Amino acid sequence: MRFRTLLLAAATAATATAFAAPASAAAGDIMVHLNALYVGPDASNTAIKVGATTAGHVTSISDSVVPELDIEYFFTNNIAVQAIAGVTHNSPHSTLGDIGSVWLLPPTITLQYHFMPDNPKFEPYLGAGVNYTFFFDPHPNPGFAKVHYKDNFGFALEAGFDVPISNSGYYLNFDAKKLFLSTDVTALSGAASAHNVSIDPWLLSVGVGYKF
Repeated sequence: MRFRTLLLAAATAATATAFAAPASAAAGDIMVHLNALYVGPDASNTAIKVGATTAGHVTSISDSVVPELDIEYFFTNNIAVQAIAGVTHNSPHSTLGDIGSVWLLPPTITLQYHFMPDNPKFEPYLGAGVNYTFFFDPHPNPGFAKVHYKDNFGFALEAGFDVPISNSGYYLNFDAKKLFLSTDVTALSGAASAHNVSIDPWLLSVGVGYKF
């Protein structure tokens, strides 16, 4: 009888553990997300100057979808820092024709506040931080020889939420960031230029995270 009582207690405890809500985030926890990231630049209509003469305008920058990896470290149940990494390939367009294409590496760090870290179904957060974008490997179209893009700092705002998947440690993640970023573009060895070209992309991502 005593053995059966202990066995029943053990089985009950195991069942309760299997269906328990996910543990809340705590200081020292790390969460990694692998997401599909949509990059939607919001370019301004910026004048292209040849000397002091306006020769055209930068009008838009192409969208892209790329993989994105981020990692969060929790200082407390509510406060975490996140770093994201990924590269994107975009093509600026102008009234003079397509400028070409360029790769961007925009590492971004945000400080987040998680409102309900112990909610078993929905864990929303807000964040703000800084970004530094590297432009590399430009491929200019004819007429825009020797194009150079200036690396630059920007600011980031963020909102998102995680959805725990049972007590597996896995999460569905939905995230939206707005970067406030601009660059200077020069071509033809500096003869043509466009200053403070606003890129200001939306970064919209969905994917899977794991906390350990």
